[in-house]
Amino acid sequence: MIKKTGYAVIAASIYGIFESLIYSVYGFEFLAVFFLFIFFSIALNIISFNNRIGKNFKYIKVRRELNSDVMKKKERTKVNLYFKNESRTKLYFNYFDTLSDVFSLYGDYSGFVTIKPGETIEKHYEISPNSIGKYKVGPIKIYSEDPMRLSFVQAVSEIIHEVKVGPSNSDTFTQRSERLSNFIFTTGIHRSAKAGSGYNFFGVRQYNDSDDFRHVAWTKYGILNGDDLYVKEWEEERQIDVLFLIDYSNGTNIGNINRRLYDTFLASVINASYLIFKNRDGVGYLLHSSIHDIFIPPVKSSKVVNKLEKVVSEIRPDGTFSISSATESIKKNLRKNAMVFTLMSPHYAVLDTKLRTKDVLSGRQQYNYIMDPRGYFNEPENDAIVELSETLFTSERVRLETVAQGV
Repeated sequence: MIKKTGYAVIAASIYGIFESLIYSVYGFEFLAVFFLFIFFSIALNIISFNNRIGKNFKYIKVRRELNSDVMKKKERTKVNLYFKNESRTKLYFNYFDTLSDVFSLYGDYSGFVTIKPGETIEKHYEISPNSIGKYKVGPIKIYSEDPMRLSFVQAVSEIIHEVKVGPSNSDTFTQRSERLSNFIFTTGIHRSAKAGSGYNFFGVRQYNDSDDFRHVAWTKYGILNGDDLYVKEWEEERQIDVLFLIDYSNGTNIGNINRRLYDTFLASVINASYLIFKNRDGVGYLLHSSIHDIFIPPVKSSKVVNKLEKVVSEIRPDGTFSISSATESIKKNLRKNAMVFTLMSPHYAVLDTKLRTKDVLSGRQQYNYIMDPRGYFNEPENDAIVELSETLFTSERVRLETVAQGV
């Protein structure tokens, strides 16, 4: 295939030939020789390239191998690329692997290759995903140009791999989720005082007819009027499930290739989950949007985290989020009593403009979090952007609190 510049040069040389024929009448015969030389040099270059490289380009076979199609965010995966020349001619070409900006590449993912007949050349490089989800790797593009760069030939090897990217271990174990864990471990929700036996002595209270007489605190008998009875109370720890409701809409896709809002959501939730497991409580998840409604029932094991990582590696945030729709999904899927933590982007408010109290509350102990969008902008944050985002974030938080209180 001839480039536009090639056509322009050929046209210019032909024009020069005709012009030189006119000027040869006035003694400028050397111009005709010069333009004829230019024309035949260009023609010979193009014909030689198409006959030698262009015709045999289809005999280049490309193969790519990934060490694994299941990856972790920020972790490098080795890729092996093989080129085989099945023609009888020595060929040369450039190549590059087409990837989205989700991946960072290291090594020989692009370059120049000269390959002899029957020879196989290997290239090695690494890819590192920057976001969680399911993505395509490929295809491989190869192209070659003649020495004058007037014609070229290209081919696309439709080698496409689908890779599944889960949360990175570094994000999961280094980011702290103290705000969530403090609610779980410091507000006393695991404590239940009752009369009778238990784990720790809590105190005494006045006896009533329904109490077991065996738990009477005889040392306190008659301390007020001589015949009053008291029973011992004990404190025991009870188990409680936790459900994380995660906004998995397009609103959580804000950010850049190194930091996206839904990545922060997932890392925070997984960190909090491991802390909850230490307290022998169950953890479940609900990924919700107008496209996704994936419920993972609470389990008292880290296997539920593995299931979450598998799920998020196969999907990407999509659709819109409505807290009223999410509340209905909780009521439908969650049969047991549980604490509910809702993590959402402020963008949900576009659809939920007429919220009612019942739309926000699921009938369980619930904490709703609206993520502050500052720090997730692609462009540098100037004062106007920061002020606008802060106003949006504050107004939506206040509105949600007002609706939840039934004001």
